[in-house]
Amino acid sequence: MPDSFMICKLTAADFDAILNVVNDAAIAYRGKIPADRWREPYMPAQELAEEVGSGVQFYGYIENNILIAVMGIQPVNDVRSSGMPTC
Repeated sequence: MPDSFMICKLTAADFDAILNVVNDAAIAYRGKIPADRWREPYMPAQELAEEVGSGVQFYGYIENNILIAVMGIQPVNDVRSSGMPTC
């Protein structure tokens, strides 16, 4: 069990950490992600900025002050869309 862990809402200050987690996770899934969907980096900074700009709110699992995993949630009409958790 880690010394400290939590799930919290992420902010603009976490942008680079979110980007690193997403792209590191994509590398772990290389070969499972269809070849026609694969690119490097898997999520460019501009794409993440567009996601945030379109209303996606990111939450993160932080363990011992290190962001380990992220999940994006976006309100769409009367429902909330949840992105796949990324570790």
